[in-house]
Amino acid sequence: MSNLKILYTTFSSLEEAERVVLPLVEGGLAACANMFPMQSIYRYAGQLRRDSEVAVWLKTTPAGLKRLREALKATHPYEVPCLLHWKVSANSSYRQWVSDMLGPERQDTTSA
Repeated sequence: MSNLKILYTTFSSLEEAERVVLPLVEGGLAACANMFPMQSIYRYAGQLRRDSEVAVWLKTTPAGLKRLREALKATHPYEVPCLLHWKVSANSSYRQWVSDMLGPERQDTTSA
């Protein structure tokens, strides 16, 4: 299996992030999600904004990235969601676990 992909996005609260992300993991579009509270400073609609947000890293394979992005675009509450992705290297056992967690044939395991 090749390298993994991480898709990064943000939400306005932990509750909002969980509402959107949980079905993606349950549905096998992402192997797991990490959520981090943070402060953001950005310009939007002509104004400088400072907001608390939750950053989310979703782990998937290169083959699963397109479906994950499409699902996020369809369910993300932001008018202009941040959807960034990059290739990452991982140890072989973790790459295999991510692959096993994606798709309808995924295995139920609790260790990562």
